[in-house]
Amino acid sequence: MTLESPGRGHVPERRDRGEAQGPKKYEEVVEFWAGPMPDPETLREFNRAVPGAGDLIVQEFREQGQHRRAIEQRDSKAYAFGTRVSAVVPPLVDVLLIVGGLGSILTGRVVVGATLVILEMLLVFIVRMSYRPAVMPSAAAAEAEQPDPENSDSADQARSTEG
Repeated sequence: MTLESPGRGHVPERRDRGEAQGPKKYEEVVEFWAGPMPDPETLREFNRAVPGAGDLIVQEFREQGQHRRAIEQRDSKAYAFGTRVSAVVPPLVDVLLIVGGLGSILTGRVVVGATLVILEMLLVFIVRMSYRPAVMPSAAAAEAEQPDPENSDSADQARSTEG
């Protein structure tokens, strides 16, 4: 049997077995699963394919969660320590420079004392000019993920419908 391409003007044969012609109805079923783990049916399929695979996936998920929480706790403790240090050390340096400068002036070493006091004033000025409040890393990430209502498309649409 050879297959030949139909020539020009060829009308394909229509096989109609007496079925009613008309619009056909189609149904489409879409399943969607959102989350960090596969849906339960998929886990069961993994277990059927490789015994224990579903349990391994759940175990890995739990271990990953514990690991993530340990990292967040470590970062939180480091942030708290840095905050305490930055709250104590600069004032301590300020006090030492002022006391050292005034002590030097009172003992007759005016140049050394004046230098220490001026250095203290410069340090205070520089620190105050460059001060930016510290933000914990996880808080900064959360702020970056939240949309800015001033710059969002919905805010632009609301403004355009108002005017």
